[in-house]
Amino acid sequence: MNKQLEQLEIVICVNENMALKTSALVEKLLEKYGAEAQMVLFNCAEKCLEYLEVHSPGIVILGMDIGETDGIELGEEILAININRRIDIVYVSGHPERAFEAFAVRPFAFVRESDFEKDMADFVERYTKTRLCIENAPE
Repeated sequence: MNKQLEQLEIVICVNENMALKTSALVEKLLEKYGAEAQMVLFNCAEKCLEYLEVHSPGIVILGMDIGETDGIELGEEILAININRRIDIVYVSGHPERAFEAFAVRPFAFVRESDFEKDMADFVERYTKTRLCIENAPE
């Protein structure tokens, strides 16, 4: 297995009812490309930030509302503490009207809850091609 794939870490910080659903789907989609990732789940923005101060995952998946915390503000904080590290942020939201606001954080993707599986599959496909250099899912 590609060394880059072995080291892929994904932090998921969303509200509690989306955490396991998001983790399970991403894991299943990555398997199609022969990739694996260590998933680290949070439903608390403060704990997530503490973790990211010392860890550099490849991907951070954020909800728009994590408890009382706004996901876009959290994304800005994540970028500020990781200024010299590449972290791709992906938003998951039931509020597609907020997608334009999210551009301030330069997210890799915006996943709509209304099209969750399709949008997540599109994100994973694009990520594996552009960041992991895997062209196609094995047949």
